[in-house]
Order: sequence, then C-alpha cells, then structure tokens
Amino acid sequence: MASGRFRSASALTLVLALALSACGGGNDDASAPGTSPDEKPAAVAFGVDDNAVGPAPPVEGATPGGTVRVLDDSDIAHLDPARIYVNTAGMVAGLMMRTLTGYRQVDGKVELVGDLATNTGVTKDNGKTWTYTLRDGVTWEDGSPITSADVKYGIERTFFSGYAEGPTYLQEWLTGRTDFRKVYAGPYNGQSLKAISTPDEKTVVLKFPKAQADVPFALTMVSTGPVRKSNDTRGKYDQRPFASGPYKIGSRQIDKSMTLVRNEAWKAESDPIRYQYPDKYEFLWGDQRLAQYQRIIAGNGGDAAAVPLLANIATELLAQVTGNPDLNRRMVAGYTPFVFYFAINTLRITDVEVRKALLHAVPRQQMRQIAGGPIVGDFANTISGPTLVGHEDSSVHGATPAGDPAKARSILEAAGKVGQKIVYAYPQTDDQERIAVVVERALSEAGFEVVTKRLSVKNYYDEIGKLDAKLDLFQGGWGWDWPGGGTVYPPLLHSSRAVELGTNFAHFRNQEIDAEIDRISTITDPVAAGKEWAELDRKVMALVPMIPYRYDRAVQLAGERIGNATLDVIFGIINLNGLYVKS
Repeated sequence: MASGRFRSASALTLVLALALSACGGGNDDASAPGTSPDEKPAAVAFGVDDNAVGPAPPVEGATPGGTVRVLDDSDIAHLDPARIYVNTAGMVAGLMMRTLTGYRQVDGKVELVGDLATNTGVTKDNGKTWTYTLRDGVTWEDGSPITSADVKYGIERTFFSGYAEGPTYLQEWLTGRTDFRKVYAGPYNGQSLKAISTPDEKTVVLKFPKAQADVPFALTMVSTGPVRKSNDTRGKYDQRPFASGPYKIGSRQIDKSMTLVRNEAWKAESDPIRYQYPDKYEFLWGDQRLAQYQRIIAGNGGDAAAVPLLANIATELLAQVTGNPDLNRRMVAGYTPFVFYFAINTLRITDVEVRKALLHAVPRQQMRQIAGGPIVGDFANTISGPTLVGHEDSSVHGATPAGDPAKARSILEAAGKVGQKIVYAYPQTDDQERIAVVVERALSEAGFEVVTKRLSVKNYYDEIGKLDAKLDLFQGGWGWDWPGGGTVYPPLLHSSRAVELGTNFAHFRNQEIDAEIDRISTITDPVAAGKEWAELDRKVMALVPMIPYRYDRAVQLAGERIGNATLDVIFGIINLNGLYVKS
C-alpha cells in the first residue's frame, strides 16, 4: 500500500518540498482547484511540529452532529492494525486507532507530530535509540489509560506470522534482519521483545542495532499502534478492534455495513490530529462506483451527506459533474502518492522476453479511458511516481501507451513463445470487468493464450499475495509510506518480501537487485538516495517484473451536506477525519 514522509534524525525540523498536489474542492470553493486534467504535481511542504498539543485546530464553520455516510464496493478486509497495509483500511482505522506519531493536515499543510506521544521522538545517539513519552489523558474506549506496555505489545504482535499483511519496517530495524521472525516470533509464546523497553507506564524506548532516521515516520503507520493484551482476541480482533481514537465500532455486518459511533472516553485535548464532529460514520458496502456516485449526485436522504471511500467519479458521470457548477464545486481532486501497475508473477513467467512482450501488449491508454481519461492521471513508465523524492521518468523499453500487439507478437515469435498461456486476475468490479475485456483482446492479438479470473475485491490482495497462486498477471497499486525510495523499492522488489502474503506481489527474486536495495537503503541523504533509486528503477525495469500503468490522480465528489472535504495527501482519498455534516 502505503503512504508517508521524510525526516532528519538529528533535529525534527524537517521541511521537505515534495512534488505532490494537495488540492481539494473543500465544498465551499467556487472553482474547485485541482480538477483540471492539465494540472501537474505541485510542491507541498511537509514539516515537523514537536510542540503540537490537542485539541486539533478547529475546522472553520464545522458543527457537531449528523451522520456521514461512506460508500464503497467492498468491506474492509482487515481492521486488526497489525494486518493493515491498504489505504482504505488505514483511513478507516485512523478514526478508531491512534499511534505514537501521526500527521496533522490543516489547510493544505502537512506536519509530523506526536500523537499518543508528546512529540515525534527523542534520540541522543543519532537514531539508534528512540524514546517516547505518552501524553496525559490518552485512553481506551472503556476509559482506562493507554500504557507503554500496550504500545510494546501492539508492536510485538506484528512479528506473529499470522499477521503477515502489514508493513515490516520496524520488525526489520529492531532485529537488524529481514528474516525477523527467526529472531522473534511474537508475544503468543510468552516471550518479550528485548529491543523495546518500558521503564514506566508512560515511557517507551526502542533500541536498534543500526541508526534509523525514519523511525518517527514508521510509527505513524497504524500497524505500530497499541493493543491491550487483555483485549487481544487474535483472529477475531480483525472484526472488532478496541478503540483509542474518537470513534469506535457500534455495529458491524460483515460485507454489508459498519457504523462507527462516538467514543465518549476519547479526549480532544489529548489529540492534536483528530476531530469528533459527526455523531456517526455509516459505512455501506456493495455499490459499484457508478451507483455510488449516482447516489451522491441525487443526494436523497442520508446520501446528501455521503462520500466515496475509494472510487473516483464514474466515467459515465464525469461530463455531468465537471459541467455543473454546483457539482464541480464539490469535487476533491489531486495527485496521490500511488502508482498503478501490473505485477507479473515471475515464479511462473520466468522468461524476460515473455515479460517484455506483455509490457508492449498491455493497452494502458484504453484502460485509462475506462477509468476516466487524463483526469485520473498520467501514464507511468517507472515503479515510483513523480511525488517521490528523486523520481526520474524514463522508459527503458519504449512501450507506447496504446500498446503494440504487433511488436509484442514479434518478441514472442523470436523467443518461440507464441501461445504462451497467461492467467489474468482482476478484482470483480464494473470497471475491472471492462478493463479485462480490452486486456484479453490485446494480449490475444499479441499471441498469448489468455485466461481471465475474477477475484473478490475484499480479499484481492490476499489472493495475489499467495506464493502458490496460479496467476500470472494482475493489477496492483503502491504509494510511498514516506516519500523516499526505501518505502517503495524494498517492499515491492526485495526477495525478503517475496513471501506468503508479502508485498512483493511479482514474487521477484534477484540477488543483484537485493544487494543494490540494501546498499541504497543505508544512504541517509534523501537527494543522493533519490538518484540511486532512480537508477535502480531502470535496472529493474530492464527485467520487467511489473508493468507500470498510471501515476494516480484522485477525482472524487462529496455530498452536498458534507463540509471540509479535502484530499488526504497520505492516503490519496477524501480525508474522513475532520468531515462535518452541514445543517
């Protein structure tokens, strides 16, 4: 998945200009900035505020009360924090769960701040040891205090092999190994992780074998959040996590709906990031994106205060929305950290020439048209996008956006692989059904034998993450966890991530690339590292483990009674935190 930032280990005074647009209609702007397809990524300053205190800065005009309705085609696969690594789950979890550090987003400004902790962390040895002190008044939903032991236990749980879907930065840093479970397998066998100490109920100390400058950024990820041992229901925790944020689960019908209600134990003065304006968030699962936006545009009943969770405006409705001043005013648009791509299962498609043929055959232009056209982003040629520090656009193989089945066939013929079978898997949505048709047609014309396979939207990433999946080609999307290549290339390409339910969906293993990733990961200067990651991108693309498709741009629409709808620059979708219902 991901989302994130960058920092200096010696002083938390980072201000980093990134090529990232944080545009949003804002519901009260007449011109809805950021809705033009000609917009290019713009600079946004990310800062660090070690003096942030609660409550969060008030939203102008916001009033308490009402229900925000959130629409999506599928239920959230995981709400256990240890298993969250998808932007939609991270967004929803952020309403319920707090972390040691977090991002405050106000008026287009993004700052790293202490969340549960009083600041973003203290290090006196250049990053080998980080100390955090919990704020006063931070509590669980039953009113009991969140303790340092809860934080330690929450991180320890992420080592358990049954929770393999989440990020692995902290686990690797704390043990100094990519095979971290051989060092520590989690708390369920009664063992404690010695690298984390809790000298008292409000102090957490993390010790690393090597200096780690980005710890404060890794700790923003919900997977690192606290879990109270007495409430750990293991497999059942995925359905009903215990809340520490302003909302808690009121009711849940799997695959149908979920309601978040106010957590009365949450104290605004303890939280510099979150708000508690709506009485409820009502999540309704099942509608495809056309139906979602038809509901939002019609605005009947509770749909007048509705927002989409993930989907961009349906292609069929874009002209209506952009041509209507009222609807256009309610648009929320801007570039996101994400790059969409096709992963090629390199365990099954071992011939680089076959992978090159796939690259030339994929009809990216037709796919983008189905998704909405130029307004949803630019064609991608690289694994990282233009919002990443040091990004350099390049096209190693010169593939055209329209696809070139004739060239692809000539490559297959030269390799003696005409008729190569390709199992193309995709999530079962209306758009992906249409995309599957054009992909199947293009690959068939190129000389492939194509078999299509529909997968559940809810469990899509779990299915493509299986090592024994009988799948060859499938779409994915990845955004940085903070804007350095170390949050993109290792998760997607390092052999250590080519494991069951890992993030290396191409199951790509290459010792030379591993060595380069390991080397570049030690470079602390983000600009110097950026140049090296760009060169690595070209080396990887020569081997074609994946086919970059689109640098993503969000184009969403909020209901007429929704206030303060803005683009979350971390998750690339409408920010649910801070929404309010207009009276």
